[in-house]
Amino acid sequence: MFKYPNLIFKHVLTNYNPPRSEESPAGFAALLQQVSAANMEEAQARQLYNTSVVARENAFRKKEGSLIKLLPPIRAQVLAQYGKNSAEFKQTDAQIANIRDTRIIVKKATETTPEKTMSQSEQSFGSLTQYFSNLVSNLVQLPGYNPSNAMIQVSTLQNFLVQIGQLNIEVAARSQQLYKVQNRRRALYEELHDRAQRIKNYTKANYGIKGLEYTLIKSLRI
Repeated sequence: MFKYPNLIFKHVLTNYNPPRSEESPAGFAALLQQVSAANMEEAQARQLYNTSVVARENAFRKKEGSLIKLLPPIRAQVLAQYGKNSAEFKQTDAQIANIRDTRIIVKKATETTPEKTMSQSEQSFGSLTQYFSNLVSNLVQLPGYNPSNAMIQVSTLQNFLVQIGQLNIEVAARSQQLYKVQNRRRALYEELHDRAQRIKNYTKANYGIKGLEYTLIKSLRI
């Protein structure tokens, strides 16, 4: 029905003349083309979103030099420099604990992933970014904090903070684009369902409930 609508209309449904042009062979075929294009657009948008999600996850916790993997050397540096009982270490340690306690929700998009779930993922990374920003701000204020490890120097951490902020922006932008594409695709499928029901009802009315024509398409599900 979907792949060869014109052949079915022409060779199976003779004298087919529905009351609306939308259910005509040409009208229905045009809608199928729109659905096909929307499927492709949704798949491309989903791939772009998922690529951004993976890149951000790598930056936050998977790759060497990721946010989570920077925490142990930062903590060790402050502990070594200021001592376990110092206010500098206690404050830094508390901020690192906040970061570690933050649950990171990583959710790649599928055709049926709820927008709410993706939004929760954005919120978790947003919280983590804010906690890390607080940590970097604290390190800036520490007197004499100047580690020999370039990866945890203030300037490097500030640059890294900018990078993960940009990754958050990219994921958010691509998720919004995916939402729009999915909504358009959903609307087309709703229209497709409605038209299919109209075609079945017209076929039942025109050829009869026991007619071969209606028998061939009555089991159509969308």
